[in-house]
Amino acid sequence: MSQNQNVMRFRDHLLTSVRVPDHVMSILKSPGGKHKVAPHLVRLLPFKVHMFAEPFASSAATLFHAIRTGRCKQGWLNDLDPDVFRFWTTVQQHPDALVRELYALENRFGLGSEEMFDLACQMVESDNDAEAAGGFYIRNHLSRSGTNGMSGYNPSYPRDGRGIKRVHINYIPQFSDWLQGVRITNLDYREVMDEPGENVFVMADPPYANVGKTMYPFGDADLAELAQRVRSSKHSCLVTVDDSPSNRVLFADMSPIVRSYASTMGDHHAASELICANYTTPLYAIHARDIGGMLEQAPVAANSNEDDAVALAVEEEPVTEIDDTATTMPLGDEVVSSKEWHPRHLFVRQGSEQKNCEWYTPDWLLQHLYAANGNQPV
Repeated sequence: MSQNQNVMRFRDHLLTSVRVPDHVMSILKSPGGKHKVAPHLVRLLPFKVHMFAEPFASSAATLFHAIRTGRCKQGWLNDLDPDVFRFWTTVQQHPDALVRELYALENRFGLGSEEMFDLACQMVESDNDAEAAGGFYIRNHLSRSGTNGMSGYNPSYPRDGRGIKRVHINYIPQFSDWLQGVRITNLDYREVMDEPGENVFVMADPPYANVGKTMYPFGDADLAELAQRVRSSKHSCLVTVDDSPSNRVLFADMSPIVRSYASTMGDHHAASELICANYTTPLYAIHARDIGGMLEQAPVAANSNEDDAVALAVEEEPVTEIDDTATTMPLGDEVVSSKEWHPRHLFVRQGSEQKNCEWYTPDWLLQHLYAANGNQPV
């Protein structure tokens, strides 16, 4: 057994577990999945996150990265697609049975074939959870794109040496371990966003307009309603939507970041999306530069007709003058007015010796440094 493998015990069954590489964010493909950008999104999180909730989870790439890097204490994986819900529940509760099912299919068909794909599509309807999850996994890995069975078999995967591989199946025990204690539900996104709690972070990644029901047939996300819910939510919310003129207006007051990426939907093409937040952090703008460019708030055009204004206008809050004398800088548990503030207030003096020239960085500043560095030692 190599140094990258170990044996994990799940409910009296021994499973071979291969170390999941850092670049592998999920064991599922997903149209519009956040596999590549997940580490950058996690760096945008507020420092204190107790519950990380994904109401449109699908591959749950961002949630998994937050869990494996210790950025949240609890997780909530939700998707309206019952097959996605059933798959992740099986990974969490019965990884041994799922792995055995996939081993048997891999032994029979190898990397994959159209016969294997057709069998997988039938298995998804099985009453047996392990069979259904195994079929879902195979269908997901051999389809042209997406988790939801809305696209056909892609012969290039097995032909190019991709497709179903045992080394990837052996990632399942580790993902099951990360899912222990995670709440998995099959609810409307509104129920997830409206759940009360302290230090809750919501990662909302609804289906994009250019995908629509062709890839996600389980309800429409009214983005105007979503924007209003995010705006009024007591939770910290990060939203990703497709970049369009209407979305630039709907989310204009949420520090939108424009990210360009290569879309694999249909014919491969360049695309862009907006990443928007109803909160900010001291390092938000710095991390935003690693993702793309930030937009300035765009007002609604003066000559837009009334219907457009109703559909697209963002509620404006009254502008109040800022009293510069009221700004403060934290100093431990104290607050210092800007009139009295000096650079030395950034540091806390240790001990009572007046000749001591050492000044120590306070915890509130170190917390942001650690968050910016993925909670790794600085």
